[in-house]
Amino acid sequence: MDGRYSAGFFRCQRVVAPLAAGAIVGDGRVMRGALLLLPILLAAAPVRARERIGQYGGWGAFRDESPARCFAIAQPLWRERHDPSFADFTAVPGGGPRRFHVRLSRTPRPGKPVTLTIGDRHFTLLAQGSDAWGHDAREDGRIIAAARDGGQMVVTATRADGRRLRDFYALAGAASAIDAATIACLAHRR
Repeated sequence: MDGRYSAGFFRCQRVVAPLAAGAIVGDGRVMRGALLLLPILLAAAPVRARERIGQYGGWGAFRDESPARCFAIAQPLWRERHDPSFADFTAVPGGGPRRFHVRLSRTPRPGKPVTLTIGDRHFTLLAQGSDAWGHDAREDGRIIAAARDGGQMVVTATRADGRRLRDFYALAGAASAIDAATIACLAHRR
């Protein structure tokens, strides 16, 4: 393998082989289960993975081939066990504008503001469900500039139950991860 296939490919291979063997030598239940799962597992096998560019403090830099994009991503400093929250800065091949996005740890109350604070800079984000973005590429540029100089980033909102929501991110390594993702996308277009 050349490193471009996901770990899911290898997990799939470990699952398919025993199921296939069970289908041959096992009882009827294993055989039917294997035959039903085999097409699904084989279809998932050739999925391309994201390429890891590097780890910079608490921030990782990655490149996806389809859709083509590169991004720096981090999880908040504190999160619950199954909390899907993260923040990312995304670049696209060709040097288009970099974008900021955050997935909040809880869904904010509709109609209430979602605020991003970096140092003494405050940005009101557009929110839909648990996701929030800068208003436009110009504001995303200001967010990226603030993230380069900041030590911590805080996303604040009002939860659906009326309680305050605050997700904290350390910015150590964010500038390096953003730069690595940007450079990877510039190199990718060649």
